[in-house]
Amino acid sequence: MPVPILLPNGLLPKGEHECVLSEIKDAFVYNFERETVWKDLLKYLEKIRNFERIKEIYLDGSFTTDILVPGDIDVVVEFDSIIAWVLLHTERPDLFDPELISKDYRLDVYPHAYNLREGENDYIETFKSLKVEECRKRNLPPSTLRGILVVKHPFTL
Repeated sequence: MPVPILLPNGLLPKGEHECVLSEIKDAFVYNFERETVWKDLLKYLEKIRNFERIKEIYLDGSFTTDILVPGDIDVVVEFDSIIAWVLLHTERPDLFDPELISKDYRLDVYPHAYNLREGENDYIETFKSLKVEECRKRNLPPSTLRGILVVKHPFTL
């Protein structure tokens, strides 16, 4: 399915929208700043592409809105289990160190697993809710939900 058209409020329609990277590029890479952030995402995906226990990624944040100059891209990396996340994090901590990732790739990366333990943060659901300050800026009610993009492994253009 292609990336849906942004709503008049500048957001994706609520829900999870499965697409491929080329569709995201066509929809959201339309100026130099966006192209720069996009290239950083592709570099990061190249690093994680070979890990078969990563099932999909979710993309969100200002990059998936009408904001002309997004500062970064929010990425949720979905593992097939918490054990897979722990193993990869132990083997390659550099791929999930928030400071390194932010500095090297201009991404905010969050791990997620199908079998979350009670009390763990469900980043996918969190990102579907708009922050209060974003609601104010866009003159929307605080309970506004937005869409999130889903890309299945192996993350190829």
